[in-house]
Amino acid sequence: MTYDSPFAAIGNTRDTQEVEAKVGAIVHSFAPGHDLSRITRTFSLLDRAVEESVLASLGHLIGFDVVARKLEAGTLQLHGWVYDMHGVALRTYAPDKDMFVDVESMLR
Repeated sequence: MTYDSPFAAIGNTRDTQEVEAKVGAIVHSFAPGHDLSRITRTFSLLDRAVEESVLASLGHLIGFDVVARKLEAGTLQLHGWVYDMHGVALRTYAPDKDMFVDVESMLR
């Protein structure tokens, strides 16, 4: 027996509005009349928590002597990346902007 997750409908969708519409349909199938804006805010808070966790992890890594020495010598670079499941994008921390940015935009 196989179980088809309702989230499979999202598939490889990259358009944020389309993802929100599909997630909204899934939410309404479980809880008719549920406020999608509340879920969108929850995604935003979760995204921020994940970003803070990545930055904290980078901070912990820098605390190791061997890492600090290699960073100073220029033989090591650290990168903080997060996968944005809501926006279907890979984001990396840009220290010059003090924020996470879409990797694709950095490659253009």
